[in-house]
Amino acid sequence: MSCPQSPKPNSFFHSNLSLDAELAWIAGFIDGEGTVIVYEHRYPSGYRVLKGRVSAECTEKELLEVIYKRFGGQLRQRKRYDDANKYGIKSRKPLWVWEADCLQAYKVCKSILPYFKSSRKREACEEVIKLYESRYLHRH
Repeated sequence: MSCPQSPKPNSFFHSNLSLDAELAWIAGFIDGEGTVIVYEHRYPSGYRVLKGRVSAECTEKELLEVIYKRFGGQLRQRKRYDDANKYGIKSRKPLWVWEADCLQAYKVCKSILPYFKSSRKREACEEVIKLYESRYLHRH
């Protein structure tokens, strides 16, 4: 008798969970493995602008694909410079990074803010939201 095929993580998240449950899972993942920041970006011309960013990284690409499919952004493999030990044997799994910048970061923060447990991440998310709402929603 053969074992049943386990569902792929993405099909599980997109077919069996409600939107609320998926957003809560994403918030929990970013709470533990992610970063939410407002940072100053400097252009070569010297012009400076504040931007928001939400990112997460881990060795399980499938987990980040759930976030990428929900919000877009960038999903890429990060180069590790210590991938091989002194014998040339790979000792680490590849590291995957998901990032959302600017208005995408704003949309992520608006969607997952109610689900954060970490007050630090919640406050950072609120900063991203304030930045973009003051920039785009309150212009006269």
